[in-house]
Amino acid sequence: MKRIVLDPDAASWNAYAAGRPAGTVAHLHGWAGAMELTYGLPVFRLAAKDCGRITGILPLALFAPPQGARRLISLPYADAAGLLADDAGSGRALLRAALDLDAELGAE
Repeated sequence: MKRIVLDPDAASWNAYAAGRPAGTVAHLHGWAGAMELTYGLPVFRLAAKDCGRITGILPLALFAPPQGARRLISLPYADAAGLLADDAGSGRALLRAALDLDAELGAE
C-alpha cells in the first residue's frame, strides 16, 4: 500500500527526481524552497512511499494572486513540474493527497 509523506528529506527527494527521465530542475527540493523564500508561497512536498522507498513526488505551492482565488498548484513560475510517479497507484495516491490538502487549506 502506498503511504503519503509530507516533506520527506531533501536528499531522498532529490535522488528520486534526478533519477527520473521526466524530472526537471523544478522538481528538485530547492526549487520549491526558492519559491517559498522569494515569493512567500507556502510549499508542500508530497511523496508516495512503498516499503520505505519513494515511488512518486508532487511539489505544490499555495498560490493566491491579488485578484484571484487561492489555488494549490505545482509549481508557479516553472515551465515544467508536477507529478512524477513510478506507477499509476503512486500517481493516484499523490493526486488524492493533493485534493485532500487543497480542501484542508480552503483553496479552490
